[in-house]
Amino acid sequence: MASTRTGVIVIAALALAASAGVMANAARTHSGVFARSGPQALAAGALPLDAPLPDRVPPGVTLAIGDPMTQRVLEHTGWIKELPFKIRWAEIAGGPAVTEAFHARALDVGSAADIPPIRAVWVGMPVKMIAIRFREDPANHPLFKLATAPGSNIRTLADLRGKRIAYSPGQVQGEIVLRSLQAAGLSPADVKLVELPSTGADLYINALVGGMVDVAPIGVGPAALHYVQNYGGQGARLVAHSGVRDDLVDLYVRNETLQDHGKAAALKVYVRYLSSTLGS
Repeated sequence: MASTRTGVIVIAALALAASAGVMANAARTHSGVFARSGPQALAAGALPLDAPLPDRVPPGVTLAIGDPMTQRVLEHTGWIKELPFKIRWAEIAGGPAVTEAFHARALDVGSAADIPPIRAVWVGMPVKMIAIRFREDPANHPLFKLATAPGSNIRTLADLRGKRIAYSPGQVQGEIVLRSLQAAGLSPADVKLVELPSTGADLYINALVGGMVDVAPIGVGPAALHYVQNYGGQGARLVAHSGVRDDLVDLYVRNETLQDHGKAAALKVYVRYLSSTLGS
C-alpha cells in the first residue's frame, strides 16, 4: 500500500511459525504479567499448535473474518478472487466484539489492538496472534489523544491528578490511560478511573460533554475534530498521551482454528498474501 500521511501498513507474518509461545511472550512484553492458559486436550485428527502449517488448502474451506479494512482493500482491487478459499466477512472489530464472536464460534479471525488478544489469554480464552499491522511513523501519527472535558482546564499530563478519566480495561484505550499516568509520575490512586467500554467515540464524547469524566482517550479522526470544533470554545482540547505506541492492530484466532488443517492452511495463504501485497 502506498505511503500516506498516516504511514504505511505492514503485515508481519507471525502465523507462519504458529509457535505455542507467541501469546505468552507478548503478554510478558506488554504487561509484565505472564498470561497462562492451561493445557488443552488435542482432539482426534487436530493439528498440533507446534506443527508446521499445511501448504495445501483443501476444497470447501471458508474463513469467517472480522477485518473491515482488509475486506475493502481486497474487494476494491479484486485480489480476493485469487484466494484458494472463501471468506465470509463479518462487520466485527475491536476487543469486546471479537471476544463475544469467539465465544459464539461465529468468527475465525478477529481484528483488534494489541491488548485484547493478550487479555483473552489472561482470562482463559486461548488465542494466537497471526499478523500485526502497524504504521510507518507512529510517533508523529498517533491513533489516539486524550480529549478533555469543557471547562476542565487540563493542558498537560501533569494536570491529570485528581481527575475523572474514562478507562476501558483490557483495551488499548486503557493502556493509554495507564501509560499516561505513569509518564506523569502518577498512579491510578491519584485519579478516579471511570470504567466505560470503548465501543465508540460517541460514548466517550458524551461522557465528556455530560460531565461524567474529565478526560477520555479518543481516536484522532473526524469525531475528535468535530468535538474540538464544537466545544473548543468552552475549553475542550486534545492532549498528547504518553507517547506509547498506539497503532498496533492484530489479527488473531482461537487456537482451535489453527488446529483445523484446512483453516490453518488458508490462514497461512491469507497472511502471506497480505504480506506480499499490502506490504509492498
